[in-house]
Amino acid sequence: MDTTQSEALTAMVAVIGLFLFMTLPALIGIAHERRTDRQIRRAEAANAAAERGDAPAATRPAGGRPAKGAAPRRTARAGGGRGGPPARRAARGRRRRGGGRQPGPGR
Repeated sequence: MDTTQSEALTAMVAVIGLFLFMTLPALIGIAHERRTDRQIRRAEAANAAAERGDAPAATRPAGGRPAKGAAPRRTARAGGGRGGPPARRAARGRRRRGGGRQPGPGR
């Protein structure tokens, strides 16, 4: 192998290395996002099944029905399920009270 070929090989390896260096974070992000989407789909399916009353087979007793006296499964929702996220509830509360910024001492 002469000098020209070795320089070309070195340049090619450098370009491939830079390409991987630039694309690796994006590929990791895509893989992470796909995993997150899969977890969200699985959780939504579980919530839909719980709302329909279909509990997964692993959580049911041998008879196929939930245990007598078992509490219904409730899921947590943003804002406590009373009118949306806390920020919106707080904004509505401020409007009701005549809100806005209250003057401080000496103002």
